[in-house]
Amino acid sequence: MTECSAVGSALRSGRRGRVFESPHSDNLIRTMKAKFVLLLVLLSNTIALPLKLVEPVSNIYHKRWIDFNKNGKKDIFEDVD
Repeated sequence: MTECSAVGSALRSGRRGRVFESPHSDNLIRTMKAKFVLLLVLLSNTIALPLKLVEPVSNIYHKRWIDFNKNGKKDIFEDVD
């Protein structure tokens, strides 16, 4: 029984465990890992960025006036009456 040329050349060269692997596969795996890590970093930043930018909501609406400058005091220009 004859072996196909890829198996035969792999057996002759001593690469028994890596028969059908191309010589560029280590570089390909490294590149794929780098792309995966980059994708994870970008996704984590995309999800976390809006959470960091949200400021706590201050209550500017009071019974008879609106606190436009958010200082907590009723100023002259904020008086409705």
